[in-house]
Amino acid sequence: MSATTYLQDQIATLLQSGLEFSDVHVREGAALRVRSAGRLRLQEGSVVSTQALHGFLAGVSPDAHWTARLEQGAGHWDFSFSLGDTRFRCNLHRCEAGRVLVLVLRRLEGHPASLEQLGLPASVLQFVDRRAGLVLVTGPTGSGKSTTLAALVDHINQTRDGKIVTIEDPIELLHRSARCSIIQREVGTDVESFAEGLRAAFRQDPDVILIGEIRDRDTMATALAAAEAGHLVLATLHTLSAAKTVDRITDFFAGEDKSLVRGVLASVLVGVIGQVLLPRQDGQGRILAWELMEATPALASLIREGRSHQIPNTISTGGLPNLQLLNRTLSQLARARLVAPREARHASYDPRDFDREFEVREGRHGGD
Repeated sequence: MSATTYLQDQIATLLQSGLEFSDVHVREGAALRVRSAGRLRLQEGSVVSTQALHGFLAGVSPDAHWTARLEQGAGHWDFSFSLGDTRFRCNLHRCEAGRVLVLVLRRLEGHPASLEQLGLPASVLQFVDRRAGLVLVTGPTGSGKSTTLAALVDHINQTRDGKIVTIEDPIELLHRSARCSIIQREVGTDVESFAEGLRAAFRQDPDVILIGEIRDRDTMATALAAAEAGHLVLATLHTLSAAKTVDRITDFFAGEDKSLVRGVLASVLVGVIGQVLLPRQDGQGRILAWELMEATPALASLIREGRSHQIPNTISTGGLPNLQLLNRTLSQLARARLVAPREARHASYDPRDFDREFEVREGRHGGD
């Protein structure tokens, strides 16, 4: 096994082993670590030399000048590549004052999963059956937001005619045009930024626009404008609760702009899917817990009036399939023994409310 192919051979061996894993962590001078069932595990006897890492990057990087891209990205760079039938999203970065290179590879699905496979209710498809508006998929890093977006795009692609433009960093899953024409653009390669790609999309006659991540005020403002102009916009944010998502959107803006944005958001928001992945209690991988907020007239009124703190109560009493708090889902998973109660509580953004929902009293579980 040569140094230049060492790392590629190691990853190929992992793929052939049948091990279910989500990420591979590579650090020059150290053994590989693999995240399986949510836990990072050391792979004994797999030390990666500097030569092996450089050789791997030379073979899989979409830009031969990866060192320059790393410097341009202030010490980190995102890209993607395929190894056989498996695609990986990669983040290359430096640490220890620039002396050490680290590469994290996220394993991606080769084709879009269905909502049923992901563990989301079919009612979520109502969000993307709309012709215009804003649909947000939210959650922490590694919670499967991109996978959910891919499932939603695939549903649109299979069920109606139109044009879908995606702006991603990097492109993760490659979609094949079916009933829709799909154009996928990568930040740093096809467009300079999310905001620039989104502005360009206006001139490309899209019906649906996917934004891999909203990171700044300009991108958020343009996304709201696109939804207001009659496009269906799908995007992600690094929030979990629906209420915090509303707050995060308004926090992009200052002063009088906040009230204006609340008004626009109240009129264009279709729904929020908040999600988190937890280790299964049987050790067989991870399972999705979710929060759903359909922008009903009552919730739109709360958004417009700046009363986001009342959103959780309105969701919990809404009585609709697409209105459910995360703690409700976590409680259901714990009671079904699919996840450990401790893990469920740890994943909650309101642990005390989880305790009430789960009805833990000296080890006794209340019923639904």
